[in-house]
Amino acid sequence: MGDPYGRKKTGQIVNGNMKNTMRQYKIAEISIRGRMGYTITCFEQTIIFYKAQTPQICKLISFLWSYTLSTRLDLWDEQFRQTVPGNIKDFSERFCLQFMDDKTCVFIFGILEDVYEVATGNLYGGYVSSYTETPLIHIIEKLSVKNIILPAMAPLVISKASKNMDGDDLLPKVLLKIMEPSYSKGLFSQCLQILG
Repeated sequence: MGDPYGRKKTGQIVNGNMKNTMRQYKIAEISIRGRMGYTITCFEQTIIFYKAQTPQICKLISFLWSYTLSTRLDLWDEQFRQTVPGNIKDFSERFCLQFMDDKTCVFIFGILEDVYEVATGNLYGGYVSSYTETPLIHIIEKLSVKNIILPAMAPLVISKASKNMDGDDLLPKVLLKIMEPSYSKGLFSQCLQILG
């Protein structure tokens, strides 16, 4: 029996071919905010897999989700760079992950770097779909290799891509409500409870 939420385990990359994977998931049809919602959920799945749900990580996840409703992504970008240190040691300390081995911290940090790449891929240079598709595929590949359950991408097709980032609709709150329980088994809700 498959996952009740439509997620799949390994084997997400079709014959190891990125183009087939992009076609399979129709990534090009999903808006940047939709792609970001997916990558954040992949980051959540990574945190669950490694049991790294510290209060600091929960605050980070809450901040990451703010991207999907932000109208000032330049300010979001600035806040991200102030929040997330640029090296593993400082990242581990700031988010209280010192209990984890170095390889795990590097992996989590790498996923977060890919999330950031999706967030900012089209922010300053105009719309080029591959700027956000490629890091998204990298996240899918990395999670597949580690046997981390991938979220279903189908709900995100509602959030259509647009050639103009300004025209990229905000990810509707109703879609976020659909995504949250089915994607992250309530991690976002847990984080909100921790944050008060």
